[in-house]
Amino acid sequence: MIVYQNLKDRQAQPCTLRYVGDASVVEADIAAVLLDVGERRLRNGYEQFALLFRVADGGVPRQGVYAVTLSALPTEEWFLVPVGQNSDGILYEATFNRLVPTNE
Repeated sequence: MIVYQNLKDRQAQPCTLRYVGDASVVEADIAAVLLDVGERRLRNGYEQFALLFRVADGGVPRQGVYAVTLSALPTEEWFLVPVGQNSDGILYEATFNRLVPTNE
């Protein structure tokens, strides 16, 4: 389960991404960094925030579902969108807009 503070605690740490958006293609893990965990906004029982990942050498940017593995957390599948590219690599963003579980 996604818990905002768990993600915030792992900001600037390495992680791995693996494209799983096409079941007929087996992709290798891609080294990445969780570059930024955006500000959490709460409104009407929902929370919104975004994650920004940087991939130093990710080949051709591809939008779709990725298996994301962060230190000491279970692997989650999230929809990532390439949002930029610079000399440091490709930037991918995942955005969340969800009902806040009652235990958070």
